Amino acid sequence: KTLLKLTIPRIKLLRNRKEAQMKQMRKEIAKLLETGQEATARIR
Repeated sequence: KTLLKLTIPRIKLLRNRKEAQMKQMRKEIAKLLETGQEATARIR
């Protein structure tokens, strides 16, 4: 039970970190597409 209480915030933290990472990747890809570097964007 105690372990569960400790684990829930950890899962939330990991989820938030992953979402932030995805947002960053999307921004980078959008920027690459704007500058016309489609090949680089496709790799990512």
